[in-house]
Amino acid sequence: MRYLAESGPQTYTNLMGKFNLQTGTLNHHLKMLKDLLDQDEAERYILNRDGHFAYGLLSYAATSLSKPTLPMLRRGVLISSLKSAASGFYNLIFQPTRAFTEAQERSGAYAICGSIVIVAYIASILALNMNALIIPAVEPLLWLIFSYSFARIAYGKHPRPSRLATSVGVAYFPAFLLNAFSLSLAAFQLALTPITPLLLIENLSYATFMEFFSAIILWRFFLLLFAIRESCKTTTKQALAIVLLTAVTENVFALAANYLLGIPMELV
Repeated sequence: MRYLAESGPQTYTNLMGKFNLQTGTLNHHLKMLKDLLDQDEAERYILNRDGHFAYGLLSYAATSLSKPTLPMLRRGVLISSLKSAASGFYNLIFQPTRAFTEAQERSGAYAICGSIVIVAYIASILALNMNALIIPAVEPLLWLIFSYSFARIAYGKHPRPSRLATSVGVAYFPAFLLNAFSLSLAAFQLALTPITPLLLIENLSYATFMEFFSAIILWRFFLLLFAIRESCKTTTKQALAIVLLTAVTENVFALAANYLLGIPMELV
């Protein structure tokens, strides 16, 4: 077809010589292409209307589809992405409100941050207790599903799932730090007894540990609050209600899973 389109009408003999085919083979191919070919008054083979359309499709495929151009990750782009991700972590720690606002506008850099946080979080769970992996590993997904559902049902908001997922992922940074801190305590064989009022604790090191744990848990709460507020475009009160409802629902889900499946579970 390409030869006929580019060289014009051709006789049977010319086609046989051009492609070095035997008579039976050429007849077979001409029969297969009969719907795309016609013959002129000199019995030369030419493309009909459908043939020219098919030739156009072949030309398009040859130039656009046969050798797709894959995006190249250039060194400058990679360095720029890493710098943006580092800036995202800096804002997360020192300017959390700005971080979650930027997460809606520059989702790429914060998606990298969120991915790193979630991977590190799951890895830290594995290091702590591989047997209790199931629910903690899907906890970020539960937060995403429940918060999205409550935002839509309670306040009629329609957040973008990708941006909400990015914000929730970034907000899990304190949870990873909490696991990392627990791992460091285990590495130094420091066991923590159940929490008691700080005024009754004689061990100042233990009191310091408890205050550190409480601060991280509170930090995680506020990050999730900022994440919901900016991603769902709600007021602070609405975001607070969504966070509390999500936390309660998540714990109910955890208790149900523990009861039905026998999965070790703690309230989070």
